Amino acid sequence: MTKHTKLGERVFVASTPKERVNGLLDRDRLNEGEGLLIPDCKSIHTIGMKFPIDVVFLDENNKVLGVLRGITPGVQKAQASGPGRKVLELPAGKALESLTSPGDQLAFVKVD
Repeated sequence: MTKHTKLGERVFVASTPKERVNGLLDRDRLNEGEGLLIPDCKSIHTIGMKFPIDVVFLDENNKVLGVLRGITPGVQKAQASGPGRKVLELPAGKALESLTSPGDQLAFVKVD
């Protein structure tokens, strides 16, 4: 069964070392439809962030391993249980709204 839900329309990929280090630190918020995908990542922190986020931990095939909702600024470390390979950061509330849960399969479509 598929949920046919959309988590984001503008998911940016943190592909350079600078993008990975900065993450969302220079942002005041994530707008509806936005997200940040961090490849080769098993854990995140929200130290220095200005807003709460939802965090979705993925394996190498984009299967959801875990979901943390409403992570507030200042959290020292949040990590996946199991073999996490990617992290998707979303606006707080999006994971609950979309009913995203462990076992879900995500698909990313590149749009030029």
